[in-house]
Amino acid sequence: MQGQSLFIFGLGYSTTGLARKAQAENWMVTLTCRSMARFATLNSPQHRILEFDPAGGKLLNDDGLLALHKSQYVISSIPPVAAKLYDPVLRAQHSVLRDVAAQPGCSLQALAYLSSTGVYGDWCGDWVDESFEPRTATARGILRLEAEVAWATLANQLQIPLTIFRLGGIYGPMRSVLHNLQQELDTPSSSSSAARRSRQRYTSR
Repeated sequence: MQGQSLFIFGLGYSTTGLARKAQAENWMVTLTCRSMARFATLNSPQHRILEFDPAGGKLLNDDGLLALHKSQYVISSIPPVAAKLYDPVLRAQHSVLRDVAAQPGCSLQALAYLSSTGVYGDWCGDWVDESFEPRTATARGILRLEAEVAWATLANQLQIPLTIFRLGGIYGPMRSVLHNLQQELDTPSSSSSAARRSRQRYTSR
């Protein structure tokens, strides 16, 4: 497909794969990250990376706003960090999307949010699919559900279709739970997410 553009809030393992797939179809892709130092080498004419860290006071620059205005599809993979009314990243994303959508000639056609199967909670070993009611009791799961509602509300306000993808374990090279455990034993990580995974009693990966 020629002339299609994708804007992704949050550069991570899943969204990198999505970006590569889109590029293979000759789409223009723009992604955001919190630190350009880690990802600057990935920049290319067809794969632009911009800094976006509202919690740190870094909002989209003019290039980012223009790219968002020209994008037909927007994906957010940024997990919630607080309740929706107090989440600076969620609020910043929604604010800029409202502003861009209100401008003449905006290309936005659809939104997507990458959530988590963690919202379903504990079903005591039963098989769970999309028809099941989320009943998470964890703080992280509740924040995810609140974020889903916030994205659905935004999509309804903008009258743009939204797809919520509840992702399970993210598999890939060096990403299995066994590798994480071995890595933690060999070299304890300073990463909060890695430390959290090492403490989990069960995993979906």
